[in-house]
Amino acid sequence: MNRSVFHKAISHFHHHVQSCNVEPNWDIVTDKRTGYQYMTRKILHPLPENWTPPPVTMDELEQEQEEDVAVAAVTKQAYITLEHHIVYSPTFQAPVLYFNAFDPDGSSLSLDQVYDWVISAVSGPNLRLPTAISPQGGITQDEHPILGLPFWYIHPCNTHSVMKQFDQHIINTTNYIKIWLSFYGPAAGCNLSSQLFLDMSNKAE
Repeated sequence: MNRSVFHKAISHFHHHVQSCNVEPNWDIVTDKRTGYQYMTRKILHPLPENWTPPPVTMDELEQEQEEDVAVAAVTKQAYITLEHHIVYSPTFQAPVLYFNAFDPDGSSLSLDQVYDWVISAVSGPNLRLPTAISPQGGITQDEHPILGLPFWYIHPCNTHSVMKQFDQHIINTTNYIKIWLSFYGPAAGCNLSSQLFLDMSNKAE
């Protein structure tokens, strides 16, 4: 996959999610400096039930009305903010899933918190295993290749071998991103609606 094909693939995916109206928060961003395109979305991700908000100081209590503090406390116990980006890697000639995660106070999550709060229990053990390319495991933090900001990402070294496991007759520019994301997305809290795959199941019947 070259960059031109990637741009076409994310355009098809964006059109599909918009027409199905099940993933409306995906958007395509074009970098003004390079002209490179990538996809973004921001969602709220439920926190585990055993999470508790940090203690509120007296200064904070004085600054907020009681009802506002109560609402904020409920919100803190409910969600973290997840930001997903689909970016092209010229090195691996494949899409890469970058993501950032923030706690209710807006602080970036540590790697341990990412594994505990974001990465699925099914994917976590395998992603934690060190590799020759990534000693800290399948989740790595590096600069976003376009934004230059620190992002977590799932290493793309196995992308081509993973995609070869699917029926090559159904993989094309139109549906590549959603098939790829159906495999890599759940590991990083990026799940897709099953409605996006109804057209493929109908064709297979």
